[in-house]
Amino acid sequence: MGASASLSQQEKDDFMRECHNIYGIADIDDQTMFMKIREKILALEGATSPPQKAALDVLKKVPNSDSRATTPLTEANSSNYEASGKLELDEHIIVPQQQPDAQNANADADVVGQVEQVAEVIKGEEGEGEVEGEVTSGEGEKGDCGEAFEGLDGLRGWVEEKDLDVDLDDVEAIEELDWSEADLEELPASVALIGKNVTELALEKNSLSEFPGSVMASFTSLVELYLRQNQLTSVPDEIGCCVNLDSLYLEDNLLTTLPEGVSKLKNLKGLCLHRNMLTSVPECIYSCKALEELYLDSNKIATLHPFIGNLKNLREFGVQSNCLTSFPETIGKLTSLETFHAESNSLTILPKAFGKLSSLRRLYLNSNSLTKLHACLGKLPRLEILNCESNQIEKIAKRIKDLPNLRFLLLANNCITALPFNPSETAKGLRRLTLSGNQLDEATMKLEKLDSLAE
Repeated sequence: MGASASLSQQEKDDFMRECHNIYGIADIDDQTMFMKIREKILALEGATSPPQKAALDVLKKVPNSDSRATTPLTEANSSNYEASGKLELDEHIIVPQQQPDAQNANADADVVGQVEQVAEVIKGEEGEGEVEGEVTSGEGEKGDCGEAFEGLDGLRGWVEEKDLDVDLDDVEAIEELDWSEADLEELPASVALIGKNVTELALEKNSLSEFPGSVMASFTSLVELYLRQNQLTSVPDEIGCCVNLDSLYLEDNLLTTLPEGVSKLKNLKGLCLHRNMLTSVPECIYSCKALEELYLDSNKIATLHPFIGNLKNLREFGVQSNCLTSFPETIGKLTSLETFHAESNSLTILPKAFGKLSSLRRLYLNSNSLTKLHACLGKLPRLEILNCESNQIEKIAKRIKDLPNLRFLLLANNCITALPFNPSETAKGLRRLTLSGNQLDEATMKLEKLDSLAE
């Protein structure tokens, strides 16, 4: 459970709005919404904190539902209360079916003022308060508001609550949960009670070191899971129960591998693992044949298994900033690949199979140890960007000039002594050419600045 932290005014306002949205989202009218709020606060007869007592005093003066109806607030204006008979309650106006008589006007006006006072206490306008599933006064006295979440079986939409200490079994129909940046160090087992219908779970930017398997197993409807920027050293094997998972974000953790359960995620299309502690690609990933985006950059990966060829639907592949020296020939089976980031490794050679990447549009090979631009790269009909800067390239295959869609050819900071073709004459679609930091003559260097490259 996260530690207490002072909330900004915006966060307090957002909390107030969500409290109303919770009742408004369910299939109940505003009248029922107000009466539910009233009933919950009236139940706090023994409450002693200033916010609770103020709310209790106010709501005891509001008539029951048989004499009032509610309409959404369109313009906050409590000054016309005596004329209209409207009672403002934060974002709603309670409208009596009959106008109050003159003798009750002053009393009702006092009710309006006290309601505003309650709202100000909750919003922090009269002392700095904290909201952790409770209403907190400026003096730090807390009143439990967990009861306000009871019976919300029809709840839909986001619940952004910093404290998980509420009756979660009463909100079992929640579909989206966002507990990001909540200073969480662990997840209570009670979270499993609401997992069945959750499709999106965000727990990023916390201090979680583990995700309980029993909790993970309950999220059988999960489609998107955000766990980035925690301190996870492992992922439970029960993640295999999330058979509908489409996107899994695990970047910026301490992972060294993934469980075999990941191989059961047949619908997984996006997997982010950059900035972890992987030394190899977990083999379970190669079974996720629906993957379209795979990001493994900034790890310590030294090799790719030939099974990489199983991921034939891959469109975006990032392995930059690792320890790779080569690729397996099976890389050529990634015929759907459009963007390939392999920069900042230790590559010395490319397999001929690169020429089979028929959908490739963007190829980043900069900051490696390549000594030659191989002819296989000249077989990529859709290639638009070829970045080979900061290598040790001495030779460029003539076939590079045959790339019909090449727009950017970046060759700066290599060991090139001559170009086998004139880019301005042969590469008609070229828009940018970098050659600085090579051993080229002055005439060749001028090709960088040709006006024809910018047309």
